[in-house]
Amino acid sequence: VRPRPGEPGQLFGPSVWRRALGAARFGVGISKPVGDPFALGGAFLVRQGTVLDARPAKDAGTLPDFEGLARTAAALG
Repeated sequence: VRPRPGEPGQLFGPSVWRRALGAARFGVGISKPVGDPFALGGAFLVRQGTVLDARPAKDAGTLPDFEGLARTAAALG
């Protein structure tokens, strides 16, 4: 699964700025990008090269749904 490039609203929209300001309160700052700064991330459950569950980010401020992936992993055994 390749990350998809984000649209301007997904990269710089209001929800992204809210998340950034919240992170700044905890001392998280801006640094030099590593990799593709325009790619949206997500969380993925992969077993032996097969994607079993995908939780792509809606925007750059989206936090991964690790609990959802854990439920899927538990259900699959």
